[in-house]
Amino acid sequence: MTSLLKDFFSGGRRNNKDSKSSSRDRQHSGGSLSSSQQDLCEVCGRRPKYVEKTGLVHPYCGRTCARAHQSTCKYPSCNNPGKSAFSGYCGPGHARDAVQHGHALPCAECGRQPQAIGDLCLGCNNSIGKSNEPRLKELSLQDPKADSLITHFYHQWKGSEPVKIGKVYEIRLPRSIAKAREGYSSRLAALEMPRQIQTFYSTQCICDLGTNSTKFCTWQSCGICAIIKSAFAIFEFGAKSNSGRFGSGVYSYLEPSLADRHAVSTISSSYRVMLACEVNLLPHRVQPPISSEVVQSHEDGPLVFVSGAEAIVPKYLILYSKPSTTSPTGSHGRVSVYG
Repeated sequence: MTSLLKDFFSGGRRNNKDSKSSSRDRQHSGGSLSSSQQDLCEVCGRRPKYVEKTGLVHPYCGRTCARAHQSTCKYPSCNNPGKSAFSGYCGPGHARDAVQHGHALPCAECGRQPQAIGDLCLGCNNSIGKSNEPRLKELSLQDPKADSLITHFYHQWKGSEPVKIGKVYEIRLPRSIAKAREGYSSRLAALEMPRQIQTFYSTQCICDLGTNSTKFCTWQSCGICAIIKSAFAIFEFGAKSNSGRFGSGVYSYLEPSLADRHAVSTISSSYRVMLACEVNLLPHRVQPPISSEVVQSHEDGPLVFVSGAEAIVPKYLILYSKPSTTSPTGSHGRVSVYG
C-alpha cells in the first residue's frame, strides 16, 4: 500500500463526507463546479481534491479514486509509483535529482528537496510549522521584492548622509502569528477596505543578526530580535510598547532616515539594522465601531502610530551602512520615546 493511500485511510472517509457537503453547498449557492476544474479530483472530476491540514493538496478526492489511479513517479522516464511522502516522486533519490537537474523548483529552506507546499518541501513545511520562531530568508538584491524595497527606501531617505543597503532579508512569521495578523486584516476588511502602507522602524540591535547568522539572540537588550520574534508584542528589556505623544503603542516612520535616528548596532558589525513594516489602517476619516476591536492609529506627517501590535507586521530586515558614520549612534534605554 502506498503512502498516498495511507494518507486517505487516516482521514479520507471524513473528507469525502465534507466534500459531498461542499458540493451541495456549491450547488445551493448557484456556483458551477466546472468553473474551478483544477480543484476537482483528477479521476472522477466531480468532488474536490483532498487537502491535508498542512495545506498539502492530493490529486484525488478520497481512497476510492486514489486506488483507481496510481500515478507514476514525476521524474522523467521513471515508471515507478509516485509517493505523496516524496512530493509525487518514487523516493528521495529522484526527488533530489529532480531539483539538481532542473525538473523541479528547490525548497526555499533546504534547497535540496522539491517544493510541495508553497515554496517549501514537505519536510521543511512540517518542521517550520511546529516552530514558534520566525525565519529570515536572504534575498538577492536583484530579487523583485528586494529591488522594490530598495528603490522605495532610497526614494524615501531624506537624510543628509549617504546610505547604502548591503543585505535584505524577508521575515517569515510562524503560522500562529501570521494567522492572527490575517484575522485582524479580515476584521478591517469587514468594516471598510483597509489601507496598507509601508513604514520603517529601528531600535538597538546588539547581536550580529543578518551579518554572521540568521539566528535570533536571547539577550533582553536586543530590541530587533525581540521585536521580530514577537512581531512587535515585545520590545527590548521586555517592554510591551513604545511611548510617545500618542501614548503607548508602536511608532514607525514613512521615512527611513527618521527611523535611523533610533538605530543602534554592535561595534563588530559594519551594518546598521532597520525593519520595513506593513501597517494596516482604515481609510482616512473612517471611524471604527467601538466594539470592533480595531486598534487606534494616528498619522502625523511621516510619523505613524498604532496602539496595538495587530496592525503592524515586520516584513523585511534591512542591513545598511552610512560610510560617513564612524561609530554607531542612536537611542539607548528601556523604551524609545517618540515625538
